[in-house]
Amino acid sequence: MLTRAAGAYRGALVVRSALAPIDVAKLEINLAYALGLLWRCGSGEGLLDEALGLIDEAIALIGETGEERQHLRDAEQARASILEARARRTAA
Repeated sequence: MLTRAAGAYRGALVVRSALAPIDVAKLEINLAYALGLLWRCGSGEGLLDEALGLIDEAIALIGETGEERQHLRDAEQARASILEARARRTAA
């Protein structure tokens, strides 16, 4: 199910030029969460790095729009979680 969700978010991002920046940011945040969960289930090493890149891009997009501060807080929280997971991975 997580793999299908990640695929759906990736598919939606293919048409990113037709979307508002805030909608692209929301999709990137959701995809990053899905990738983090997939990583947690043991689905791949590079997923956390990809998730972090998506979150960083989402934070930049939200900052550019100045919209919806809650989404910025959500993205920053997701970023902190990903960095924590990467630190645990490195320590293991």
